[in-house]
Amino acid sequence: MNYQFFSSSQGHPSKPANGDHTLHLFLPDTDDLVLAVSDGVSSHDYDWQASQTTCDACMRSFSETNGEYPQRLQEAMESANDDVQSLRGQAQGALATLILAVYEHSQRRCHFSSIGDSRVFKVGSRQAEQLTEDDARFIVLKQGGELLLRDGAVVSRQVITQAIGQTMPLDIHLQSTVLKPGEMLVMATDGCYELPGFNSRMIDIQRHSNLETAARTLIMDLHRNSGLDDGTVAIIRRQDCPEDLENIYLEAFDQGTDLKDSLLIGHLMLGIVIRQMIVWAADADHENLVRGLNYLKKEKLSPCQEDATKILDHFKDDSSSEALRAHREITRWIMNF
Repeated sequence: MNYQFFSSSQGHPSKPANGDHTLHLFLPDTDDLVLAVSDGVSSHDYDWQASQTTCDACMRSFSETNGEYPQRLQEAMESANDDVQSLRGQAQGALATLILAVYEHSQRRCHFSSIGDSRVFKVGSRQAEQLTEDDARFIVLKQGGELLLRDGAVVSRQVITQAIGQTMPLDIHLQSTVLKPGEMLVMATDGCYELPGFNSRMIDIQRHSNLETAARTLIMDLHRNSGLDDGTVAIIRRQDCPEDLENIYLEAFDQGTDLKDSLLIGHLMLGIVIRQMIVWAADADHENLVRGLNYLKKEKLSPCQEDATKILDHFKDDSSSEALRAHREITRWIMNF
């Protein structure tokens, strides 16, 4: 496939149940990916049941329907709204946010929609662009009929204006975007995107070859250290690099281009350099092999251990001092994983 996929949901230790939920489905025949991310409205004790029911309903709807993706997205979101609205017992009245997305990998296009305040971002080389608008507004808080003040300022909070499970019909806004080579589509609940440094962490993920390892380390660790809420993130990252674009990356590598000053995406450059280093290892081109290693270090690009080990597996030792140096440096580099 021309993309990588990762999703994870982490409940906050202080809560009895994780109010967030995420599910995915690979559609038969096409291998297109359907993703649902939901955040139960936390004022309800059974927020977790609302988010789980929301995701279950979306996957069931996509499994049972055919046709164009925008129509199927709308039908699935309406089905989820009906199912959550029908919850009874202690879960009655529970609500949830929802992001529902489909990645049509043959077209490199994502179709998506959002209800509530969970958000969709597109991440390139240097910025994370928010693609959705929150269904939310700010209200001024009062106490005893008077404005509530804190340090002389009026206290306000944000409330969502749409949620899955509401009695009114949903106002669904369908969107789509094409992922360019290397770009990511990121879906996150407020427990993740409100964390300090979230946007910069998204850019950091673009410098790793293994999406899952990078996302777990950079997002879930961040949430454990700083989070006050449940947190969920799902990521689709386009991996393929067309030949004409690969030539641009090779030229940039030869020139020692600083990726921070360019629009080139780290994980694409990383894959290209690793492939070159494997060739140089097999050809006993130790000078270029070390050059490639030094470039990866300089740009702080992070391969997975499997990629790095392949270089040693192809290493041809000609007993020269250059071979000894190259082998020593690569071995030391791998030991840092």
